Amino acid sequence: MTKKIFITAGGTGGHIFPAQSVANILAKDENYKVILLTDGRGQALKGFAPNIKVIKLPLSRSRSGLIKKLFFFASLFISCLFALLFTLLHRPKTVVGFGGFPSLPGLLSGVILSKIIKCKTIIHEQNAYLGKVNRTLQKWLDIIVTSFPEVQALNEKNKVQFIGPLVRNGFTEIGKKGYKAPTNDKPINILVTGGSQGAKVFSDCVPAACAMLPQDLRKRIHIIQQCRSSEIENTVKIYEKMRISYDVKTFIKDMPQKMEQAHFLICRSGASTVSEMIQSKRPGILVPYPYATDDHQRHNAKVLVDKQASWMILNKDLTADNLCKTMKYLLSSDKILNNAAKNLETLSVDKAAQAFADIIKKN
Repeated sequence: MTKKIFITAGGTGGHIFPAQSVANILAKDENYKVILLTDGRGQALKGFAPNIKVIKLPLSRSRSGLIKKLFFFASLFISCLFALLFTLLHRPKTVVGFGGFPSLPGLLSGVILSKIIKCKTIIHEQNAYLGKVNRTLQKWLDIIVTSFPEVQALNEKNKVQFIGPLVRNGFTEIGKKGYKAPTNDKPINILVTGGSQGAKVFSDCVPAACAMLPQDLRKRIHIIQQCRSSEIENTVKIYEKMRISYDVKTFIKDMPQKMEQAHFLICRSGASTVSEMIQSKRPGILVPYPYATDDHQRHNAKVLVDKQASWMILNKDLTADNLCKTMKYLLSSDKILNNAAKNLETLSVDKAAQAFADIIKKN
């Protein structure tokens, strides 16, 4: 008899990419039918196996303003009712939540109906600080799977199973090829990414910081930068004026390839980015997004900093001068970046997605 697995996740990369990596493994097994419950953003994401059924919940996004907030809570309530009926009708073997508010309806339904339909509830926490939905429901869950060995705000430690970072295909393979910091007169490849929309602070600071570098370093640099469309023209002008090699675009489609080329990153510290850095063994300068829920990006960055595997500059402290000083330090000796890449190995775990799929099948 085919067993149904509900995967429920928010539509941002930090939630949906880990969900995708596990769901696609489960979908290969003919004994399991995988159903994904998500919002419009998750539904639009490509890369899920064709035999995975995707259910779009009628969720709006939480925005400022009383009317919009009321509309959001109304859509969340309707989605919870829908998920409850859907779960009762389909009776899954397991409900697996990957975080984000769109995961709440499906996961809550699994918790409420667990005794009636005899289903297990499992969550994945991809950050170093337990997310709001996961934090709220942790007491009633069966298993808590984590990407980091230590997770803040996690009280149910007896339920924890650590598997390591969950990433899309390609990143772990990069790490297995090894890492070598730039030496002598060889090119220095720097990957700059601030999430799906880029980050204005990077467009302001990175070109200016590069312009302040000594000429012998500046002439070796090749910048691969994700940038908002409104900022591309000005960013490119600075690079061309300083004769810095660049590849600036609004969206990086071939991220594994760009990650492999990079000697270090300048980036935010969301779950997906940090996990991909760990598995690729690519160190970086992390600038946590200051408005992230529960300041979780700072917690993510601190894990790498504590391992001496990357460096952190808080958003409020990010200036061209500070960034330039940090870049010069990283490039002052190849040992600095080589040691950081080696330290990332202590957080890297092979076949994390398969390990998670095995946990789901066994429970």
